Parts: sequence; structure tokens; C-alpha cells
Amino acid sequence: MKPELISTCQMFLVPSTIMFAALGVAGSEALKSVICGAGSFTSLVWLWTINRWNNPEIDTAPFLVLSGFFTLAWIGCLIVHILNGFMYGWARQKDVQWTWTAPAHDWKEPKK
Repeated sequence: MKPELISTCQMFLVPSTIMFAALGVAGSEALKSVICGAGSFTSLVWLWTINRWNNPEIDTAPFLVLSGFFTLAWIGCLIVHILNGFMYGWARQKDVQWTWTAPAHDWKEPKK
């Protein structure tokens, strides 16, 4: 493996992974769609960069598979969140804005 190719993959893999974490904590469908759009663009550029690598000595198949996997995952997430935005609204839904709290226990003195 050539260090240049590994560095190129790291250059795209790190932001793409950070954006997956950001997607998990995003609050609204609009924000999730924007994050998915940025992730899709980053992964497509990564796929294009690896595909254009002009060195026949290097086997780029593993890198193409990894970048292709991220590209398909991001495009799938983008489609899902755009559809959710149109179906349920772009703002954060009220039904997901809850936190679980334990039910109040009625502490009574035991009978003696």
C-alpha cells in the first residue's frame, strides 16, 4: 500500500465518520438532511478521487469498496431524511422531545 493512497482515504474517512456521529445527534429532519447532503458530497468526492487514481501498481479495489459503501450509505440516509421531512415536517417532532422519567413511587409506610 502506498502512503499517499492511505493518506487520501484518511482525509475523507475522518470527516465522513464525524458526520455520521453528527447525524445521530441532529435534532431536526432539516439538519439531518443537510448533514446527509454534506456526507454524500464528501463520499462522492472520495469515490471519484480513488477512481481517478492513475497508478496501475496499486490495487485500489479495497479503497473503492470502502468509499462506495460510505457513498451508498450517505445517499440512502439522504433519501430517508428527505422523505421523512416531507412526510412528517422539517422541524423537530414533538413526540421525540421527551425524556424518560421513572414513575413516581407512592412511598407508604408498611403496615405493622
